[in-house]
Amino acid sequence: NDDSSLQAMAYAELVTLRKYRSHKSYNAIFRNFRLLELCNKALEKGSDLPFVLTQCGNAMKFIDIDKSIALLEKSVAIKENSKAYHYLGKSFIRKVVMNMHSRNHPRQRPEKQSPIFETNSKSNHGNRDGRQESMSHDYEEHRQRKEAISSYVRKHKNDLSLDKDDELVKKAIESFKKAIQLAKENFPAILDLGILLKDTGQIQEALIQFNTITNSHLGSNSKISLISAYEQAGLCYLELAEP
Repeated sequence: NDDSSLQAMAYAELVTLRKYRSHKSYNAIFRNFRLLELCNKALEKGSDLPFVLTQCGNAMKFIDIDKSIALLEKSVAIKENSKAYHYLGKSFIRKVVMNMHSRNHPRQRPEKQSPIFETNSKSNHGNRDGRQESMSHDYEEHRQRKEAISSYVRKHKNDLSLDKDDELVKKAIESFKKAIQLAKENFPAILDLGILLKDTGQIQEALIQFNTITNSHLGSNSKISLISAYEQAGLCYLELAEP
């Protein structure tokens, strides 16, 4: 019914807010709800709503990559939309990288899940001091994890090589292209397609994507895509210049 749909969309909006909330000033809502729990509540009330499936599918890529892909595929099956296809492409690539990591580090224990993705712990239902202590610990652990991931990305961002014949890579390229087809000015999707093409050795094709962005008249909301496109285009030209 309408009430359930509204509640589902409200929870989906909270999923988006919760996903990006990693500083100390947690409010009452986020003291009591972790990301996974919010996703579950949204899906419980709106499992057939594309908006809910898209928002939860995007968030779930940090929790369960296969479920993320399944939710996003369900979203576009119900109603095709650019954002869901873009997120789907990103989830496919995340799975590719996870598979590569598993092959390269077969004995390494899986990375501990960040506290913001877990369901409620008992401390969340304790006294106020207990909640504050839990949130402080959550924040510090999440901050350390984020710094470790950022350090790894900076170290390897220019030497990532993907197989263009990998089925997941093909699906990612197809998803990005579909996202762009549905929304010509989805510049983040154009950028991600270009980066993926570059990472698979398709430099000329990647340049076409980056130049599409740099030759466009972008608004202030797309400046990050513009700056990144110039950077990536420069890297492509450097690679083409190598003997």
